[in-house]
Amino acid sequence: MFNKNINSFLCAFICVVSSAVEPVLSKIGYRYFVTPYELLILRFLIGGIVVLPLVKRYRWIGWKNTAGLLWLALLLMSTCGLVLVALKYLTAVVVITIITATPAFVAIVNQMLGKEILSKRFWIGFLFCFAGILLSIEIHRGTSNSQTFNILGLLCAFGSVAVSTIYRTQLDDATRTFPPMQVSTYMFIMDAIVALFFLPTVWPMSVNTWVIGSIIGVAAAIANISFLMAIYFMGSTRMSVIGLLQRPLVILCAALILKEPLSAVQIAGIILVIVGIQMAKVTKRTQILNKEFAVAVK
Repeated sequence: MFNKNINSFLCAFICVVSSAVEPVLSKIGYRYFVTPYELLILRFLIGGIVVLPLVKRYRWIGWKNTAGLLWLALLLMSTCGLVLVALKYLTAVVVITIITATPAFVAIVNQMLGKEILSKRFWIGFLFCFAGILLSIEIHRGTSNSQTFNILGLLCAFGSVAVSTIYRTQLDDATRTFPPMQVSTYMFIMDAIVALFFLPTVWPMSVNTWVIGSIIGVAAAIANISFLMAIYFMGSTRMSVIGLLQRPLVILCAALILKEPLSAVQIAGIILVIVGIQMAKVTKRTQILNKEFAVAVK
């Protein structure tokens, strides 16, 4: 039990820390004229190399399933690409705050697909998220800060939420067929192959680009693996609670390390988003059907 608790803590801690690496290092890289395109290629190329040893644990999934996972891998790469571009034009705090609201949009899509049922509490939480995002980008000001209200940056940030919503809803179906770790491993490898194909378009790269991009790639792979292992050791419920602390810690790291200005209004917006996500709970439709079946049996 003691060892299991230690493993749970280590996996959760590593996941939180490694998740903070990408936005912070990306912003630092932009100061040295590294491009989002270069970081995207190195992120998946190096990440694929890191997870490559895991492939031998799994059997071949067949060409049909491979095509389905390739689509998910491309969605994942698109999401990350949009986030990296958004970080180029917006503060890390604003970008992270916006993408934190993604689970709420996922829940809305799942309701449309008949997978989940949304309560009144969810919609209150969703309004909190929406209000919090508006406060974080300081849309209330007459003259907006270019680092919080850049049109291209905001389009990419909200675009990443849209693509990530599609990715997550379809990922649910994939993880019902194959173990999450297997799905994650295959997608990392597929994205690495795609990145390798485009590598000549950015060759040669500076030393700064290689160093920053490689660290981001290793951190992304470790974050994904440690997240899945943490769920294995402690369960999804406990990990979801820890996940609530993850975003504020990332935002705090971004503010402290990058010296990004963080106004009281933005802090209020961040709190609203986090509270809203916590309130925006959903009920699986299968849970409702199971309860109705149990009542009918009685």
